[in-house]
Order: sequence, then structure tokens, then C-alpha cells
Amino acid sequence: MYHSPIHLPETHPDYPSVYADDRHRVIVCVDHIQYILQKRKGKQWHNRSYLSEWEPLCRHNPRLPLPSESPMLLRHEIARQRRCEGYDGGA
Repeated sequence: MYHSPIHLPETHPDYPSVYADDRHRVIVCVDHIQYILQKRKGKQWHNRSYLSEWEPLCRHNPRLPLPSESPMLLRHEIARQRRCEGYDGGA
């Protein structure tokens, strides 16, 4: 999966999210290596936690109605998925 470069700060209101409600959102960092849980204070988003796997994010935040699988995979998750499927990507 190809990800377009993002040129906004991660706390910007228009930064793309993989989950969002009125108070919380989950974004993928600009380097596509971690998920960031953010909480809104006024008009600004503030980082609360950083996780490199989707499952722990769901487990540690059971009150958020997160999907069971991430809508956007991180770089290492894509690599692991390819290895599991027998794809070596030329490496």
C-alpha cells in the first residue's frame, strides 16, 4: 500500500486520521512507524500515547470503538504481512 506524503503537523486539525470522534483520534505518524492516540483540547489535538501495533492500542483503550484491524498498516506491519504471504519484495 502506498501512502502519500503528508505536509501537515501531526497535531493539525486536518491531519488524516484512521479513527476519530469528538474527543479522540488515532493517526499514523508521518514516518508510518507508529500509531498516535490524540485527545482534543479546544481546537488543538494533543498526543497521548504512541504504539507500534494496533492490537495493544485497542486493548489499552477499550472505551474507544476502534475496529479490530487497523484501516492503515504501518511499514513494519506491511513487511510482516508480505513475509507471511511468502512475498519477499526483492529483499
